[in-house]
Amino acid sequence: MKAVALAMATFKEAIRKKVLLVLLVFAFIFIGSSLLFTYFSGGEEIRMVKDVGLTGMLVFGLLIATFLGMSLIPTEIEKRIIYTILSKPIRRLEVVVGKYLGAALAVLIMVLLMGLVFMGLVFFKEHTLSLITALAIILTFFELLVVLAMAVTFSTFTSSTLSVVLTIFFYILGSSSDSLQYLGGRSDSPLLKAAVKGFGYLIPNFEVFNIRSQVLHNEAVPWVYIFKAMIYGLLLSAALLIVAGMFFQEKEV
Repeated sequence: MKAVALAMATFKEAIRKKVLLVLLVFAFIFIGSSLLFTYFSGGEEIRMVKDVGLTGMLVFGLLIATFLGMSLIPTEIEKRIIYTILSKPIRRLEVVVGKYLGAALAVLIMVLLMGLVFMGLVFFKEHTLSLITALAIILTFFELLVVLAMAVTFSTFTSSTLSVVLTIFFYILGSSSDSLQYLGGRSDSPLLKAAVKGFGYLIPNFEVFNIRSQVLHNEAVPWVYIFKAMIYGLLLSAALLIVAGMFFQEKEV
């Protein structure tokens, strides 16, 4: 219950941040701009709308999740609010989880708003809505949950700036995980193969959440795959939060 109360307080604080509102407005503009590109796409109008829309949701969602994650704990420390929180009978892991859940709820609202605009544009151009498009939005949210958890984890033992850098760095690596594994597998060096494989276990595989190609070609994705991707996102986020709780436990505040 303490974590839930902290989550609701964090959510209310998050949605009042002007930076998030600005990012959301720019996201709407970017997603809406897909209609302008359709005039140059040579008959690939709906694919352009979907591609630009999904890209916009992911990019601005990444910025929102990273900004929220890196500021949750450091802001509380800077404002000395953390002392009031920790003076109550609440464990530090509960603080991390509560702050994360509040930020996750804010991210969910942002994704839903961007998703509504995106789906509206798709319906405007295609006059129908496909299930695969909705599933892509759902997986985008689960992808952002992992990004948020990464940012929170890094913020417990680094500065806010470094937290952003590390989050984006590992996101880029995680988004190229399959490609790195493929290149490593083709190497003649057993040591390099082992190193690449081991490294693959240490970074999140964000390609799991990417079904953009299926959306653009209106191809079905097995429900088993969708559920596995969602569970992977939840488990990975939980593991990151446990690590964040351990670092926060050792942090002097």
